[in-house]
Amino acid sequence: MRIAVAWVLVLVTTGCGAKPGAPAPAAPPAPAAEPGGKEDPPLPAGVTWPVADGWRREVIPFPLEFAPGVASHGVEEIRFAPDFFKPEAPTFWSYAFVWLLDDAPAVDGSWLEHALVVYFAGLADAVGGEKYHFDPAHYSAKLAPVTVPAGGGAWQGTFEGYEPFKTGQPLTLHIEAQVRDCGTRRAVLLAASPQPPDHEVWARLRERLAAFKCE
Repeated sequence: MRIAVAWVLVLVTTGCGAKPGAPAPAAPPAPAAEPGGKEDPPLPAGVTWPVADGWRREVIPFPLEFAPGVASHGVEEIRFAPDFFKPEAPTFWSYAFVWLLDDAPAVDGSWLEHALVVYFAGLADAVGGEKYHFDPAHYSAKLAPVTVPAGGGAWQGTFEGYEPFKTGQPLTLHIEAQVRDCGTRRAVLLAASPQPPDHEVWARLRERLAAFKCE
């Protein structure tokens, strides 16, 4: 599973999850390049989204293997905050991502709530389903519409799920979402973090969303 493998590669290469005194595992296949390197897949046509210093880029085509019900055609562009996989870091599980959808579905709060449950539940099962027990009834997303200066649809709320990499424990993510049209495509911009919306990490996440440009 592409995103599960990509995220686990980050986990392994950063040393998260290693047991003290355990033998070093065999090195996993190296990524094609460091984030932002010349080997990175090109951005979709008409899209500009720089990778900030210390952040990590991943690119996943739709349909996502772990959550094919989200969308059929398009690409997910991800920007992981530094120390995303470190539970002690203020940026733990903080990232921005964009679903650039060729099908241009009609997106509203209900669509987003359903898509987030499918996405995060599928990710948790793919990454930690063999190690932890995840109660399907625990997953939920609640979003409310908000006004943003750029116009277009925007929502804020929370997602309730599980942390599948390190603990298997329940995880609450604060969510901010925006929807923009990019020519014939629809861009769903999302940011997520366990930190509350007034935490300083959100200034950085909002900067990432504001840096996304498309035609």
